[in-house]
Amino acid sequence: MKKGDIIQLEIEKTVFPGKAFGWVPAGDGGKRKCWVKGAVAGQVLEVRIIKKRSKRLEGQCLRVLAPSPDEVAPRCPVFGRCGGCTYQNLPYAKQLEMKNDWVLGLLDEAEVTGFEKLPVLASPEIWEYRNKMEFTFGDDAPGGALQLGLHEQGHFYTILSAEECVLVHQDFRVMVRAVTAYFREKGTAYYHKRTHTGFLRHLVIRRGAATGEILVNLVTSSQEELDGGAFVQMLQALPLEGRLAGVLQTVNDNFADIVQADHVTVLFGEPLIHDTLLGLTFEISPFSFFQTNSRGAEVLYQAVRDRVLTGWAGQTGKPVI
Repeated sequence: MKKGDIIQLEIEKTVFPGKAFGWVPAGDGGKRKCWVKGAVAGQVLEVRIIKKRSKRLEGQCLRVLAPSPDEVAPRCPVFGRCGGCTYQNLPYAKQLEMKNDWVLGLLDEAEVTGFEKLPVLASPEIWEYRNKMEFTFGDDAPGGALQLGLHEQGHFYTILSAEECVLVHQDFRVMVRAVTAYFREKGTAYYHKRTHTGFLRHLVIRRGAATGEILVNLVTSSQEELDGGAFVQMLQALPLEGRLAGVLQTVNDNFADIVQADHVTVLFGEPLIHDTLLGLTFEISPFSFFQTNSRGAEVLYQAVRDRVLTGWAGQTGKPVI
């Protein structure tokens, strides 16, 4: 077997951080693991060998020949192509079971023993849970129409529309559609990462899960001027469930494909929003870190807090964590 060969591979297991493997015959009559990103146990795949090492092979999935018995139909129309999520084709209970096995596997590899295994805690929200999303401007084919969305898996330049993304609140989808249409009508060019020319780079949206406050950050180069007033008016006219709290323009002329600020202009409102976790209110700025699943974070922090208080009970001195 050599690099470039196309084989049929049945996936046996998925391990952290999201790689799966199946077995292929080795030249000595034995078997060798072939690793594939994003696959799930039970799938039969058509795979191209992209790396060959002495003890392992790495493959790229070309197509699914047979689904896993555990698979379900994904809700997103571009799942499998979009790089935004990986296991939407598995029931949530199966995702939790798989990740539980990952954690136990990592502890076993590290020879960690003598611990109490706690049950997996599910997120209260499985869909539309993300309170932040960074969308990229681009196209889905050379010379194609302007798109605003997420990178296609395995493609640095191709952008798939996020108008139907089910990881975010409906307000995100409304704004993605509106912003795409707004700049298409104006004929505004996106920033080309090859030539370093163009204007539109990213749209970063944050929404407080508890407050409904929305912060919009349009990231551009300095190569054109933005009509900030018209852009804000367009956003204010949208039928949003939440409240538009602030609109920013961030100018970024760095060649790297990351959101950073050479200069930030507040076009409307305040440069922050609020959200609450366990009764505490947090101010969230454009570049601050905040867990992207607010309700899931609450479950996690509550569990940690409960265990600390339980361990503290009855102790006369300071507890050890």
